[in-house]
Amino acid sequence: MNATEYVLSLDALFAPNALFAAIDSFRDSGGHVVILSGALACGKTTLVQAYAAQRGISGVSSPTFVLAQCYAEDLWHYDLYRHPIEQALALGILDLISVKGLHFVEWGEDLGEICAKLGIMPLLNIEIMEAAANRRNYRISICTC
Repeated sequence: MNATEYVLSLDALFAPNALFAAIDSFRDSGGHVVILSGALACGKTTLVQAYAAQRGISGVSSPTFVLAQCYAEDLWHYDLYRHPIEQALALGILDLISVKGLHFVEWGEDLGEICAKLGIMPLLNIEIMEAAANRRNYRISICTC
């Protein structure tokens, strides 16, 4: 697996411009699947909400019980916490992530492995390593397997 990795530490919880710039650069280079990982309640949904807000999209919430939500026709948000990968595959998640747009997948580590095997590349992996009141540490890697 070929991956480029770096760590980003941000003081502002709702304005991580450097992180958004990395996501936009990934999208502009043809990437479309962003795997979000980290401990429960570390800020995965908050990250998607802040990214969407930067693009003028409001009403973003966790898709924990519905698997997927689409905003503004090209921003997708998934949460696999309550859906084992087999169930997500049966519900057609691979078809969904092939739709044009940027796809944020919370708890998607298993999906990332499947994407790598199927050649759905590149993948942007963002792990929220540490979360405090106004600080987040992110490990960011781009997999080009």
